[in-house]
Amino acid sequence: MSDELNIRKLIKNTTIIFKLDSSYKQKIIINRKDASEDIRSEECGTNASIIAKHEGIRNDMIALQRHFLKKPGLIADGRDMGTVVFSDSKMKVFLTADIDVRAKRRYKELKEKGINVSLAAVLNDMKIRDKQDKERKHGPLTMAHDSILVDSTNKSIDIVVSEILKYYKKMY
Repeated sequence: MSDELNIRKLIKNTTIIFKLDSSYKQKIIINRKDASEDIRSEECGTNASIIAKHEGIRNDMIALQRHFLKKPGLIADGRDMGTVVFSDSKMKVFLTADIDVRAKRRYKELKEKGINVSLAAVLNDMKIRDKQDKERKHGPLTMAHDSILVDSTNKSIDIVVSEILKYYKKMY
């Protein structure tokens, strides 16, 4: 995770395709391999936070991510989407939740996937990653000044989606 030059070479030689499967679930294909689950793993998230410290890697990833912006637009999630990658986006949502609630949600998700993990470990990993991402020099985790703040702590997915759609309809 510290070999910036080789990671940058990997980025330049990586092909990423987004597609829907037969049930309209999004699939992310990286170099002809379905990585839809892998990119949501704890290991991937931790590694992303580690390599995000490198400015060259961040610049390469930003260019790669911006390449996916096509009409009519896209929905992108990530810790610097609204402040760095798509900073000129017309609508930005800063989705947040209490860290204990986030940890419980992630713990439940991992358990449902059959991954043996403790809630304490998930919470600790989140605290470490949040701290690293907030303190990094380039593109730190912060809310864009023109974002809509949505706190999902005590809300269901349906309520959060409804709230975001309400903002969208007001804008358009």
